[in-house]
Amino acid sequence: MASTRRRGLATFLCLVVVAATFRSPSCEGPKPSGSEVGSLSGTVQEDRTRQPVPYAIVSIVELRRRAVADKDGRFTFQSLPFGRYTLFIDKTGYSPKSFPIDFTPQTLQPIVVSLAPLIYAAEPIIVTASRKEQPANQVPQNVTVLTRDEIEALAAHNLAEALNYVPGLAVQMNGGPGNVAYPMIQGSEYRHTLVLIDGIPINTETEGLADISQIALEEIERIEVQKGPGSSAWGSSLGGVINVVTRAPSKEIRGDLRLSFGERNTRKYCVGASGTAADVGYLFTLRRLETDNFRPRNGYRADNLFAKVGTRVSGTSKITASFGYNNGEGAGDEFIDLGYWRDQRRKNSYATFHLETIPTNWMDLRLSLQGIEQDLESSFFQIDSGDLLSSIRLDERTLGTGLQTLIVVDELNTITAGLDLFWSRLESESLGGKREANRKAIWFNNETDTDNFTLILGGRFDHASAYGSQFSPNIGLVYRLLKWKTILRAGLSRGFAAPPLSFKYYENPRRGQLANPEIRPERVWSCQMGVESGYLPWLWVKFGLHRSDVSDAIETVINKVKKTVRKENVGRTRVQGGEIGLRATLPLGLSLSAGGSFNHVKNLRTKRVIKGRPRTACDLGLDYRSPVGFQASLRGHYIWWNQPEGGKAKDRRFVWDLKVSQKLVKTKLGSFKGSLSIHNLFDTKSGWTYRYLLPRRWIEGEVTLSIGSKGGK
Repeated sequence: MASTRRRGLATFLCLVVVAATFRSPSCEGPKPSGSEVGSLSGTVQEDRTRQPVPYAIVSIVELRRRAVADKDGRFTFQSLPFGRYTLFIDKTGYSPKSFPIDFTPQTLQPIVVSLAPLIYAAEPIIVTASRKEQPANQVPQNVTVLTRDEIEALAAHNLAEALNYVPGLAVQMNGGPGNVAYPMIQGSEYRHTLVLIDGIPINTETEGLADISQIALEEIERIEVQKGPGSSAWGSSLGGVINVVTRAPSKEIRGDLRLSFGERNTRKYCVGASGTAADVGYLFTLRRLETDNFRPRNGYRADNLFAKVGTRVSGTSKITASFGYNNGEGAGDEFIDLGYWRDQRRKNSYATFHLETIPTNWMDLRLSLQGIEQDLESSFFQIDSGDLLSSIRLDERTLGTGLQTLIVVDELNTITAGLDLFWSRLESESLGGKREANRKAIWFNNETDTDNFTLILGGRFDHASAYGSQFSPNIGLVYRLLKWKTILRAGLSRGFAAPPLSFKYYENPRRGQLANPEIRPERVWSCQMGVESGYLPWLWVKFGLHRSDVSDAIETVINKVKKTVRKENVGRTRVQGGEIGLRATLPLGLSLSAGGSFNHVKNLRTKRVIKGRPRTACDLGLDYRSPVGFQASLRGHYIWWNQPEGGKAKDRRFVWDLKVSQKLVKTKLGSFKGSLSIHNLFDTKSGWTYRYLLPRRWIEGEVTLSIGSKGGK
């Protein structure tokens, strides 16, 4: 085992050394002829507003030299030989630009470079797939992005409700706001989905789960959903990855106050502020959500806090720190037929620190520190007497650090590599007391880009104290038919899912529950292919296929003679399916969206379809935006949970939500907006099981006061 780890580390170091050799000064390639030199200066600006674009990276391809624009968008190359060059300008959130320039003593300076924001280029930036910023048309994985504007249009309170409309992803919700919700991607189990907040994993080590009902939408800038294994970049993520990217401080000083009131005493109060002062950006949001909810003993109250600060310590370095906190109580349940009711308390917090710097012309570095605390307590009471029957507590503390580097090998190749370290202290009845766990990993990706294609080769080596070592390679290809505005994608990857530590340690002899100290990770080989096209200006279509073969699948093994049960790696599973989606821009401010997915999940050992995995789903949306500030969004969701007969699911029916909003007042100082949400518009009875039905129709109103130099959005 130790020799395997040493080989993995040696491989990683060799890659970095080789890349550095390629980029050493002695290997910087041919320089243009001529002994005369001069200074080349310029300004980077936005093409429509003519405002400066700060901290853009300007590269001279032939010399492999880079300069970083200052806060006013200005850059300079000193001692530059006269000659003909190619300038390449890159900035997150803008379309990269490349053009030739003849640098002579007569060249007019400063040169002006105009960049187009991606909001006009319609290519979102994705960081989840390769842990580096990439335009969507360079990503071989199947990734869906929800932007802040799209999130704002939904009748949703938390991450779970927003993701409910993403094709290929199913959210198993236990009720209304605050009730437990777990995501399932492409027919996988919910413990196979890794959930990240700005790259921080929030799945618990004890159960391997992430309750996404506790993540407030007010702190989110966008959501990236990668469908299929993400182990080559992130480690344990057999089914997929959900990465929540939080909001960044704004340049102008802004403030928001939101108040909403709905049925069943549902109330939400939210205040936030953002801005930049003395080159220090800041942002904070504070939210309280209260509701009696829609079942007995299901009331819920939660407080959410999020804060972020950031500043540039030099033209090439910046630091960012953030803090998130959630404290939720309630959202319990009453089980009359079983004679007890349950109460829940959930408290989570995390903190991050990031340092990003460009030490040389060919290398970027990023250092991150992070900590996360998670506390969960479930208490069970007898209905008649109110006596405490039992309680389960989970307490986890995790510290992590990461080092990431981006190496520009040449104009076509970029290497991204990194190191992740995590240390956890755990305490729970499910673990038999106190435990410690640690994880470490090295990873790399090599990206080759031309005008027409992107090729990605990568891999990750993980070692965990609880389950040993795993290697997860990945290869992906994107081919762009530029004339047809069409993208072809294909990828092959190996992934794994770490077993929850409760499977390894939890024992309850009285109930026949046995621990399995030899439990192993589940492993998968997955292949995906797809096509996206925007050939027609008003229509975008997407189609994809996927297949995953899982070995060492964990199943519950029952010994009828000894009357015991335990988790064992005895299964082999195959998941096959497809996904389709479209968006159409219609006249009169209307837009239509539709998506669907199908999954066939089969146990290869028993030759039977596995129940409890979503089989088919369909999502429909109709949006309207008027020039006078009126907006309406109608969303419909259909799903077949494929539950066993005892589950008594209320599915295979559409559930519709409607949200309308109107900007009532807008001035240079701010704006005032009102909105109305009708949840479950047609009062449909729905739920993944009869015990956890979703709320019937209920209505909610909200008012938003925004103060800022641009009057809010």
